[in-house]
Amino acid sequence: MSVHYDAALTRRALLGAAALAAAGARFRRSVTARQRRATRTPTGPSDPPGPPQAGGTLVVGSTVEPVSLHPWDPGSAAGADVLEGVVEGLLRYNAAGRLQPALAEGFTISDDDLSYTFRLRADVRYHNGEPFAGTDLIAAWQARLDGDWTGPATAGWDRIAAMDLPDDRTLIVTTTEPYAPLLSTVAISPILPASAFADGVAAFRERFAREPIGSGPFRVAAWEPGNRITLERFADYWNGPARLERIEHRLLPDLDALLTGLATGEIDLAGGAGGVPAAEVDRALEIAGLDVWEHATPNWQHLDLKQVGFLRERAVRQALDFATPRQRIVD
Repeated sequence: MSVHYDAALTRRALLGAAALAAAGARFRRSVTARQRRATRTPTGPSDPPGPPQAGGTLVVGSTVEPVSLHPWDPGSAAGADVLEGVVEGLLRYNAAGRLQPALAEGFTISDDDLSYTFRLRADVRYHNGEPFAGTDLIAAWQARLDGDWTGPATAGWDRIAAMDLPDDRTLIVTTTEPYAPLLSTVAISPILPASAFADGVAAFRERFAREPIGSGPFRVAAWEPGNRITLERFADYWNGPARLERIEHRLLPDLDALLTGLATGEIDLAGGAGGVPAAEVDRALEIAGLDVWEHATPNWQHLDLKQVGFLRERAVRQALDFATPRQRIVD
């Protein structure tokens, strides 16, 4: 995550135009052309006018408070939004949806598609000062393998047959069978220090829910329930300190308070899980001096016909399937 601060950002906002796109909003932060009384889909990263400036606080407004900040189980898209820039994986997605190096400088895949060799980045430290190492991934795999960790963030990890460290900078992950999603599951999973598991999974779950330790350019400094969550610049970030000094996620009671904050300039940006829903974008467009961007996310919607009760009858499921207005939903 690279942070570019520009004083001209004040009183502008990033608004996710899709009400149900919050789950994917943290993976797509690409914005471009300034809008007036309309939204458009961006075509590339933003380029604010003026020279980059160091320091300052970016105030992000949200109507949704996270239930947790645990990197493996934030519990909601709101928690995932806050964790952007706090934790990192071996790889990350860029604004175009392509995998890019993060804590791994690169990787290769064996000819039989069973082994992934990652070149680990050197001189990386976590927010608690501990160095990043391949043993951190082995500890994470072991916690999931033992079955002690129950919940999300397990996809792909059960397909791993072995993890080997031939040297300090090389991690070889071998799968039980060819498994293409490994890069989009295991490789992007937040990496945490092995010490996180020292006191057991229960203590790990409780502590990291409020005080996560990552290696990103920002660290969680404070969480005042119902008020704000503050992220501070991590001076020892491996890719150089962020330009911003801090990011303040201000928690607001409702949409009216959010729009008022955007109109007065008390809030610089809104988006993601706690942003303006699609049905209310027109209200945001009426605010003078406010820029509104609409951006794609990797989110998807679906209808499940669970096979319980009368839904176990094929004719019933078929009837519901035929009655579903597919094209109207797509439109």
